[in-house]
Amino acid sequence: MSATVVICTRGRAHELGRCLQAVAQMRYPSFEVLVVDNGPPDPPTQAVAECYGARYLNSPRPGLSRARNDGARACCTELVAYLDDDAWPHRDWLATLAREFADPRVMAVGGEELRPVAQCEMERLSAGPVDCAGGKRRPARNIGLDTPDWFSLTNFGGCGMRLQHGLPAGRLRSLAGLR
Repeated sequence: MSATVVICTRGRAHELGRCLQAVAQMRYPSFEVLVVDNGPPDPPTQAVAECYGARYLNSPRPGLSRARNDGARACCTELVAYLDDDAWPHRDWLATLAREFADPRVMAVGGEELRPVAQCEMERLSAGPVDCAGGKRRPARNIGLDTPDWFSLTNFGGCGMRLQHGLPAGRLRSLAGLR
C-alpha cells in the first residue's frame, strides 16, 4: 500500500528537522513525505523539508484541520498518515498502521507516538507521564465505520493523547468531500 506521511507545521523548523530525521529511519517499502507549512511561507521550514527529500506545500489559511485537508488533497497514494511536527515515529509506525487496513471495515487507525528523549530539565518536566484516562495510557485502538463517532475520534482526538493516525485516502476523499 503506497503511503504519504503528512506533517503539518508552522514556524517550527527545528522540531520538524528532528521529526524528519526519525521519519527517514522508518521501514516501509513505498512512502513519500509531505510537509504542510500552515501560515505564511517559511524559508527555514522549506529548506528543512527539502533537505530530507520531503515535498513542501504552503497552506496559508491557519488551522490544523485546513492544513490536514490541504495535505490530503495533495496526496496521490492509497494511505494518508498524519504526524505532528514534534513527533518521533517508531521505525515500524507506518508499517503497523498500514497492516490494519487489510480489514476493509477499518476506516482509521490511531495511537500515540514515541516521545523524544528529554535534553534538559524543562523538557524532562514536560515529558512526564501523560495524564490520560485517570493517569492510565489508553491502548491503541482500531476504528471502523461501525465505531460510534469514528470521524470525530480520528480527527479531533479521543484515540489517545497526541493522536497520530492514518486514513485510506480514497475513503477519506469520498467521505470528506475532498477533491
